Formats: sequence, structure tokens, C-alpha cells
Amino acid sequence: MLLKQAVQVTRRTRHWEEDDWIQDEIEPFPVKCSVQTTPGESHDSDEEGRRKKSSLLIVSKERLFAASGEQDADIIDWQGEQFEVVSVKPAGQGTRLAHYKTTAESVKDHTDAAL
Repeated sequence: MLLKQAVQVTRRTRHWEEDDWIQDEIEPFPVKCSVQTTPGESHDSDEEGRRKKSSLLIVSKERLFAASGEQDADIIDWQGEQFEVVSVKPAGQGTRLAHYKTTAESVKDHTDAAL
């Protein structure tokens, strides 16, 4: 992987305790990865075709997590903005170059902002 940089990842989990879901939060931790913005046509758009959310493609050796069951999606801090992991796909498994391709969407809605 070229152009590795460290991004901060916050991982949250939940557990059931006496009829209540309790939110656990782990301290943010760094993950070395390659970060690329995704092409405009893959963004969520409004009726006029303006992008509402920006998204990233992240390639790393460390597996990140999308929301499922008792686990919330990992939150990635990149260039002052927060992104939520929406999908994770393994690539190159069984080789020395095994890694994960992660897609993350901005948490903030950009409908009124220019991207």
C-alpha cells in the first residue's frame, strides 16, 4: 500500500444489562491506511443531483467494522470530518498482501454545502 497515513478510529459496542442496552465506547486508536475519496457518481445525491454525503475508500491491513447486531459502525476521523463505515470487503486473503477495502460515508449531510 502506498501513501499510508494514520486515521483515528472510534469503535463502539453495546451490551444488554438489566433490560437496557448499554453503550460502550473504546478510546480512539490509530489505523495506518490508504485513504481515497470515491468518484462523484457513487455518492448519495438529492433530486437535483447534488451530493448529500461524501464517501471514502480505505485500504488497510486492519479490519474495520460496519454496523451489525450488537456492534455500531466504526467512526473514522479524517481531515476534520467523521465518516461511518458502511461496508468492509477482504482482499488478497491467503497472501502476504492481505488487506481490507472499506467504504465509509460522511456522518454529516452536505445537502446545503458545496463539496
